[in-house]
Amino acid sequence: MNSKLILLTIGFILGLFTASFYYLYFVTISNPNSTQNSTTTDHSQHIMNGMPSMNSMMKEYSDLEYLNLMIIHHQDALDMAKRALVSSSNNFIRSLSENIISSQSKEINDMKTEIDKIINTNR
Repeated sequence: MNSKLILLTIGFILGLFTASFYYLYFVTISNPNSTQNSTTTDHSQHIMNGMPSMNSMMKEYSDLEYLNLMIIHHQDALDMAKRALVSSSNNFIRSLSENIISSQSKEINDMKTEIDKIINTNR
């Protein structure tokens, strides 16, 4: 199978996972006080479109929620880049993957440090 097709497939699957996680966490779990009647239209929209509605995507969330979601996002990119290094012989893809691993690993560490600062400030 072509390595580009494999990477696109992995990206698509990771995108579906991320969208499902977003929907599960932000629309259902983090909104326990909503009534069934008030969310029926939204839930129907999610099922039909396979993605959260624009209203639910505009939900405000805390700095900690944002940082945690960004860490998940960056970790997905790291996983894909590591796989690409193993499977690709394309110089551009290998260089891009090395850059992603370097930059996003640092950003994950920076975000974890910021999470610690936020938690320690709120104690």
